[in-house]
Amino acid sequence: MIFYLISQGDAATVEHLLNDQPELVYARRADGLSATLWAAYQRRPELTALFAVRNLNPDIFEAAAVGNVPVTELLLSQQPRLATEINVDGFSALGLACFFGHLNVARLLVVFGADVNQPSVNPLQVAPLHSAVAHGSYDLVDFLLQHDADPDQPQQQGLTALHAAAAHGRADLAQLLLNYGANPAPQNDQGQTPADLARQNQHLELAQQLGG
Repeated sequence: MIFYLISQGDAATVEHLLNDQPELVYARRADGLSATLWAAYQRRPELTALFAVRNLNPDIFEAAAVGNVPVTELLLSQQPRLATEINVDGFSALGLACFFGHLNVARLLVVFGADVNQPSVNPLQVAPLHSAVAHGSYDLVDFLLQHDADPDQPQQQGLTALHAAAAHGRADLAQLLLNYGANPAPQNDQGQTPADLARQNQHLELAQQLGG
């Protein structure tokens, strides 16, 4: 029930349930995914904040997803191995921090040994760099590249970070990736280059810059 209400964005009912049954803040699906992460995945900021405030014992993945720097630092200082662990859905804490745009959490995780090139352990095969590009954070992308993220690492369907930047018309991210040595014309599984995706999405000036 709580997960359905979260997916529906019913903040009033969720808050009412949590007032009546505070233990629901720690609810997990059958596969182990927490309510806090589910709210974050559903892009429900008001619900994510509701769970984050009430969750007094977040794990490293929840802390990374909501950008809780103090808790992330505390957990890592107690158990440094958490920096390299994978959540039940296949994502690392660094991947989550990058997907939700939390640069300071990402910095902490890298300091404690997180692998900037660790792809998600699921069919998506998303590396932190892909997640940072998807979020659109220039600073996060730059940070990962400075720490030896592979600019040409493919995710599912052979898509690189440059494909994603081009598809979303992010000329700044595309140039940043190129500055760090990204292949300007990798082909995905359909034989499309970043220029092809830029043109397909009407980013014609960027397509030209990428040679298409």
